Amino acid sequence: MKKKLLIVWLLVVLLMPLSAQIPNQIIQSLKKGDVNAFSRFLGEDVTLIIGKESSELKKEEAKLKINDFFIQNKVLDFEMKHQGDRNNSAYVIGTLITSNGEFRLNCFFKKVNENLFIDRIRIEK
Repeated sequence: MKKKLLIVWLLVVLLMPLSAQIPNQIIQSLKKGDVNAFSRFLGEDVTLIIGKESSELKKEEAKLKINDFFIQNKVLDFEMKHQGDRNNSAYVIGTLITSNGEFRLNCFFKKVNENLFIDRIRIEK
């Protein structure tokens, strides 16, 4: 019985690094409203949904739109509610607390060459 538990424990420990981990810098950049730090994790093409407006943007265009949002809604904090991963993707869901109220923020990531990049962002009141 102890051998079985040890084997299961070893498998869990060995397989954990294979799962996609959301970099802490992303969460910290959201807490501070730091668009420059956040944009380092944007993929080359990003789907950005703010309210009812949806856009397919290149990385630099997405950075500008997110910056505009952060200027209009001064970020006070970000509270991560949930994160997860599956195969070559990951997500984080949380509440962006701003000077204009709270917004639900969903970020979806794709794994490219062992790194996670933001593929889609949804921000809604």
